Formats: sequence, structure tokens, C-alpha cells
Amino acid sequence: MMKSKKMTKKGELIVIIIILTILFVIASFISKYYVVNKGDTINSIPTNVDFDFLDKSSLTKLSNNSEVSDLESTFKKYEEDLSTNKYTLENAKVVVNPFNVSPLSCLIMFDTEENLSVSVKVVGRNNNDLVSNYESSKNHIIPLNGLYVGNNTVVITLSNGNSKTISIDTSYIDNKANVVTDTLSDNGIYYVSDDSHIYGYDIYGNLRYYLNNHGGNFTITSNSHLLVTSNHTNNAGYSTGYEEIDLLGYVYNIYNVDGGVKDNIVELSTGDLLICGANNIVYLISRSTGLVINSYNISDILSSIDSRYGDTSLNNINYIAYDNSNSSILLSLNAMSSIISINSSDSSINYIIGRISKWSSKMYKYIAKNYYYNFIYPSSVSSMYVSDSKLVVFNTGINDYSSVSCNNYASIHSSGVVYLVDMSKMSVSMEYKYNKIFSYEKGSFNYNNRTFGLGNNITSCNEESKGIIYSLDDNNNVIYELDLSPFITMYKGSIYNYSSYNYKDINNYFSLDSKFSLSLSEDANNYYNINKLDTILELYNNIIHVKDNLSGTLIFLSKRGIAYKYNINEYINISNIPKEDYYIYYNIDGV
Repeated sequence: MMKSKKMTKKGELIVIIIILTILFVIASFISKYYVVNKGDTINSIPTNVDFDFLDKSSLTKLSNNSEVSDLESTFKKYEEDLSTNKYTLENAKVVVNPFNVSPLSCLIMFDTEENLSVSVKVVGRNNNDLVSNYESSKNHIIPLNGLYVGNNTVVITLSNGNSKTISIDTSYIDNKANVVTDTLSDNGIYYVSDDSHIYGYDIYGNLRYYLNNHGGNFTITSNSHLLVTSNHTNNAGYSTGYEEIDLLGYVYNIYNVDGGVKDNIVELSTGDLLICGANNIVYLISRSTGLVINSYNISDILSSIDSRYGDTSLNNINYIAYDNSNSSILLSLNAMSSIISINSSDSSINYIIGRISKWSSKMYKYIAKNYYYNFIYPSSVSSMYVSDSKLVVFNTGINDYSSVSCNNYASIHSSGVVYLVDMSKMSVSMEYKYNKIFSYEKGSFNYNNRTFGLGNNITSCNEESKGIIYSLDDNNNVIYELDLSPFITMYKGSIYNYSSYNYKDINNYFSLDSKFSLSLSEDANNYYNINKLDTILELYNNIIHVKDNLSGTLIFLSKRGIAYKYNINEYINISNIPKEDYYIYYNIDGV
């Protein structure tokens, strides 16, 4: 009996070993190739795709070709340089244009034996010295903006009284503006942009700031950063989103929006961002996560009241703003020559500023009444913001550029208007207006300092257009005029220098992440290796942009036999898949 019992245990052990061996073989076979959806959750589901035909020559190395991918390593090199060479105030290291996009900015680097604060003065050429103060530290990496083109005299003073005067040379940039009238006494900076640059001029017409590779619509944020449109475009020609950068050009956050963006971006008091998508849907996006908090589809909002407004051609948004006083979003609709205020909580309409003739009878109750004979209605708004419950608007006056000939410009006036809306009475009045100006296409208006930016001014059909910046006194007399090249956006501010400077990891947010489905029915013979990625795909900060509106599926197969499979949309976020070599296969319609 004892022998029999021993044999039984031995037999059980053999059976267990056999079962485990079989399970191991089965598991190995099943998991040889399996598909992971989006890279964050591994689904151990076998596919019928046989990748045995893979060869080493078809292996493709995934690399990030973004211009921002080197920024972090560049700043680390500066830190290492300071740590290795132990620069002092006497032999301070100066790096002009540290990130290759801002040639009138620099980093000044040196160490001190004790924690000391620093003051830096750029000696002004017109008795307008620029003084910036920096936090106490032993290791000083000082960002300095506001240099002149050419030679600069810079005085560095430590809190212990020691100082050093240095000379900093910058490269030549041919972009001087012409001061026509000047009775101003401030030290402000006029920031303007064209399609690919942002310029900053002092009141004497000197170029004091220059950013290349970024242009179009931009916003200066509460932390003195710039929110600029990305210079990457999608298949439809729209910018893919916005980048948050400092004035030296270091990128902090990238906000990619599915379908692209247009027009302006608004920073809310919470820090969150209001962005207008190319699809005329407005998105409220978290500044810290890039996630969509809420969205507002004006076509859906209007068509819920009157179905005719389901026609998206009527609802083209050309500018957005936010009113903190009542948590409302303001949308300028170009085709309707109107501004609509909607509640940010429930998307209900608060009021409409526009001609009643533009709207159907079902919308009449929303139209704010006015009692002015010469009331100026919104018309191709190119600048709009709310200050102290006042709606400040620049109207170019032209809604359809193609139908207006140059000879008719003389009869058209642009205008700066300040609207006051009384929602309790559903009425609107004008606190201020000025319309002795004209700007074709673009213009800006800052009511606080009575400053107008005429981005594209034409005075005669025989003359080229130009940009003009006007400042007016309280009686609307011109007290300052600066003539320069045509521009898109204008802000009046100051030279912003940061009291401390520390690089951070670049956040690349994909605000509307497409959903990638998992399919198990494809035949491997329908997949082909991508030998030249750049003919079909662009890789930008872990976001793949699929060119030419292609559709189908992509498979990334690692040497470990793990496949990551995506349905092709305009964008594919691959930030979650491991960084390694992949065989890349596609089944793309029309390729």
C-alpha cells in the first residue's frame, strides 16, 4: 500500500509537470504575437496575422524629429557647462540666442560663493535703460530679453555691491520701424506678428525682441509666456495647435487639437485655455493636463432653436473671447456680422449683438436692442476682449474681402468700439467709438491705452499696404504713430524678464485623443512594410501625423514579438508605447 501511494504521488507530479509544460507551450504560442491597443493596456489576444516573413532589413527606427525635442538636452548642456567651468562674474558666460529662435535674447551664466540676487541693466540708447531683477542663488543662469540689434552695453550688479559691465553683440536684423508722431513718455513695447515671426518694438522704433519660426495669432499669458500657433499644419492647412513658450523660445507645453485650430486663443483667469477649432467648435482645455473640459458647438446651439442654422457656412467663428463677470463665451460670427454670448455652463444664449435683419424671427428675443442712429454693428471682428464688463472690439468693416475692390476702400471704415450690454434689459449701447481708420483684414484695439494696431492699412490703390500703430489721447487726437510692415496681431506690453529660470520637461498634450479600435481579422498578406516613413507619416513629439487624408491601419511590431495596432486617423498618439525598434506595417487605402 505504501508503494502504491508513493507511485500515486509520483504520477501526480508527472501529470502536473506535463500540464504545466503544455500550458507553457500554448501560452508561448498564443503570446508570440499579440496586439496592444494604444500602448497602455496589454490585451493577451492572439491574432491571425503571421509575421514570420519579417527580416532585419525592414526594421525601422522610431525617432522624434521635432525641433523641440533637443531643447531639454540643450539646457542641460548649459547647466553642465556652468558646473564644469565654474564661471564667475568676471568671466561670465554669455550665450546669445540660446535656443536658436530668439536672436535678441541671451543667457548669462556665472557662479557666486554665496546666495546673491542679481540686477541686470541694458543701457538704453534713448535714456530708456531696461533693468531686470533676479532671485538669489549661487548658480546663476540669467535669461535676458530686450537687447538691441548690434552692440549692447549691459551692467550686472550683485546684491553684495559687486558689478561688471559687459558688451553683448547680436546679429543684424533689418526690420526697423518708422516713428511718425511721438509725444508718448512710456517705455512700452509693441509686439506684432506676421505669418512666421513675432517682433517687439520700443516707442523709438527700435527692434527689441524677435522670435522666428513662430507667428500668426499669439497671446501673452499671465506668467509672461507666449501662446503661439504651431508651425506644423494638418492636411487641411490648419495649424495643429498651440505651443506655450517663453520669450527665449523654450517650449513648455504643446496643445495638439484634432482637426487643427484657427483664430485666437484665450487664457482664462484659472489658467485654462479657450481654443477655437478649425471645425468651428470651441474647446475649453485644461492648461495642466491638455484634456478637454468642455466643448461648444455653435451650429448645434443655434440649430436647436432654428434648424436653418445647421448650415455651418453661417456659423464661421472668426474670433473668441471670455467674460469673467458672467462666465460667458463670446463668439464673433463673420457671415452673420454678429457677436454671440453663450453661457459656459449650459451653452444657452445670453444675447446677440447684430442686425435683426440677419436673423430669423425665432432668434429675435436674443438680439440686444440698441437705440443709436449711428450704431456700429460688428463687422469682421479681428480683436475682441472684455475688461470691467466692457466689450472692446475692433471691426475691420469688411466681411467679404473678395467682393470689395480697392477703389471702394475709401468708403469703408474700420472702427474701435466699446459695447456696454445690459442683460436685464437685453439692450446694448456704445461707450466709445473711433472710426477714422482703415485696416484691410487685420486690426487690434486696446481701450485702456487707446492704442490701435492697423495690421494691413491701404491709403491708396497705388500704394503697398503697411502696418500702423496709433495711440490716441482722451480727445482722440493722435499722439503716437509707428509705421512698420503689415502684421496680424498686436499687443502693447513690456519687456518680460523672468526672475528665475529653470527648464522643465516638455508636455506634449493631445487634447482630442482619437480612439483606436482593435481588429483581429486582417490578413498579413495585406500589410506592407513602410521603408520610407516620411512619404506617408510625420513624427512630431510622439504624435504621428498621417499625410494626405489616408485611412487604414498601422502595426508597430517590436523585435520581442509585441504588436501595437492603430486605426489610422489624422493623428496617432504613440507616447505610451515603449521606445525601441519596430517593424512598421500598414494597410492603407490608396497606397
